[in-house]
Amino acid sequence: MRLALAALCLTIAGCASVQTPAPTSQMPTAAAPYTLSDIKAPAAIRNGSAGLQVPGVTSAMLLPTYWIQRIDHAETVTHDAAEIAALNAETGARSSNLYALIDFPATLRGAEVSKWITSLSNSAKPALIDQAGNPLGEATVARMAANTNLSALPTAVSPRWATVVERADLRAVPTSLRAYRKTDDIPINIDRLQESAVFPGWAVLILHTSADGEWAFVNAYNYRAWMPMAALRLVDREIALARNAAVQPRPLGYSRANLIRTAFQYLGESYGWGHADGTRDCSGFVSEVYAALGVVMPRNTGDQRDVPTFQTRRFTATEDRTAAVAAALPGDLIYIPGHVMMVLGHVGDETYVIHDTPGVRWADGRFLPLYGVSVTPFSTLMADAQTPYSAKIEAIVRPLP
Repeated sequence: MRLALAALCLTIAGCASVQTPAPTSQMPTAAAPYTLSDIKAPAAIRNGSAGLQVPGVTSAMLLPTYWIQRIDHAETVTHDAAEIAALNAETGARSSNLYALIDFPATLRGAEVSKWITSLSNSAKPALIDQAGNPLGEATVARMAANTNLSALPTAVSPRWATVVERADLRAVPTSLRAYRKTDDIPINIDRLQESAVFPGWAVLILHTSADGEWAFVNAYNYRAWMPMAALRLVDREIALARNAAVQPRPLGYSRANLIRTAFQYLGESYGWGHADGTRDCSGFVSEVYAALGVVMPRNTGDQRDVPTFQTRRFTATEDRTAAVAAALPGDLIYIPGHVMMVLGHVGDETYVIHDTPGVRWADGRFLPLYGVSVTPFSTLMADAQTPYSAKIEAIVRPLP
């Protein structure tokens, strides 16, 4: 329970600004190419990208009631607060990427903190390109590395408590410079130095500061990375924990109807790699849907897929997944490499999912740049021209039965 109360930092309050799209039978076609301005288009007319209608998805499917009505006993609360707290406690104890800040020791080994910082800073590579398409180069990467200030790390690090006072990015290195693998990633901001985000009221531990004094290397409940010092206020432990608790909304009852209603509050919200630019990404989306019902899970897809306390069906490379997909229940999570989708239900032989996605490819070769939380069929989605999503499924995960 301590993990849930002291470390679980929900952001579901941000859903208040996301409106469920009104039913519409005709949506205007948006022109490509898509940029960040398209991604931030009004949510009210969106299933993913503004004005883009997804084949196989009717206007009725853009309402949570459509899916809830198809579920037997959808409103039944299947797990009480005590059961979820017990699950969270076990998940926290057995997961290496969730952190009960309240249990942190008074000092940490400097060598261990240095290892955490170095592991992240390896993301900054000279071959990455900046927003102008130019390689970062050795000199720029060296400056980033120098700003991590590793030489100033003491042998014993004393974590300092702080509270987050404004939403801020978590970065691999102490810089706001954006870096990309290829030019196609620039318009949609797939920034390889962007890790995640923190939200107002969250408690974090400051483990180190940058050479320029503008960045802090922090430990949040689900991530370690650099964030702007200006978004933090140093406070004592009790105040940090009290403020963290104050921003946690009361969890909804754990029912399939509540899972679906929560997911649809995000419908049309912009996709953003690593929560950049005030957005969310696929793993952030599903983790916050489940967080609204009180369930704690890690930040990234691979870590979510491997949570030891969840019910997980794993697949070998050659195993057929058809029957498992057909048997998936609403709320189940389908993981393919680098992406996660939440099952909504089945219509005939088709399984439908809701997911936060840059876009999807269809069996006929079309690519739809959705850039947002979208309802799509599953079986027609393609990982590439020859490989359907279904062949790429690594696991189907059910956090609670």
